[in-house]
Amino acid sequence: MIPHSTLPSAIDRLEEKNLIHRVISHKDRRSFELKLTNEGLLIREENKRVEMLIGTMVLEALDTEKEISSLINFLEKIR
Repeated sequence: MIPHSTLPSAIDRLEEKNLIHRVISHKDRRSFELKLTNEGLLIREENKRVEMLIGTMVLEALDTEKEISSLINFLEKIR
């Protein structure tokens, strides 16, 4: 869902930060795949850890099953 005009510069920035690298397709040399570097993989794992921590903190802040159920319903509606 990223505009085509934004995508190349976003890819370039991620590549400059050594988070991804381009792999030229063997079938079509005009296309390429994006692969996470080791540094990119580490950041992805850290992001997952932080997401879980925030989710846990949110759920612990709720007092009742009804509040948890309401939160889940609201999040499903937003999604």
